Amino acid sequence: STDLQPMSDGGEGFRDAFDGKVWVETVPGPLGENIAARITMASTFGQPTGVIEVAEIVGRDFLVSPTREQALEASSDGVGHLILAAVRHGAESILIGCGGSATSDGGWGCYRVLRDAGGLPVPVVAATDVTTRFSAARRYATQKGVRDEDLAVVDARLAALRELYSREQSVDVGEMDRAGASGGIPGGLAALGASLVSGFDAVSGSVDLPGRIVGSSLVVTGE
Repeated sequence: STDLQPMSDGGEGFRDAFDGKVWVETVPGPLGENIAARITMASTFGQPTGVIEVAEIVGRDFLVSPTREQALEASSDGVGHLILAAVRHGAESILIGCGGSATSDGGWGCYRVLRDAGGLPVPVVAATDVTTRFSAARRYATQKGVRDEDLAVVDARLAALRELYSREQSVDVGEMDRAGASGGIPGGLAALGASLVSGFDAVSGSVDLPGRIVGSSLVVTGE
């Protein structure tokens, strides 16, 4: 017999690695446009866990050729809205794959939506595909259409947000590994109390990849 399992390191395809009922919600995309985003309600963790994916909410596919202004304005608001929607559907925890975003907003949009709603309504785990620290989120900004001459704008934004998160939540996201993934979205979530973990470890552990490999005579993988 063949045992097939989608895998992800936190980026594109993260939600596909999990089985469960799928809900579709309309939330803002990176420029505020309405997009249909999905939530998989997985029971892998012993409780209803809403699995969502940044790339499906504010991903690069929504901004293939952004203008200079669009690259700087792209926001993570939709991520916060989808977290709240998952809780309305019964999620008792959230697992979010943080990779492939079109934003460099330091998680500000997501943070603001959740802060204004009273904070994280349930425990949140942000799974990332890189270990980048918060200020280093600028390293990936040019991949999202930010011009070299605008990197100073991103630097200033990240520095201001680090200070704001520290002032409002007494959390220094600048010292956290993984806080700078996905344009800084994990940093905004961590400021509110989310845990940051390796995306591959989160997926492989939840689907018991080591145990399934032990029971196999041949493993074929690809990317």
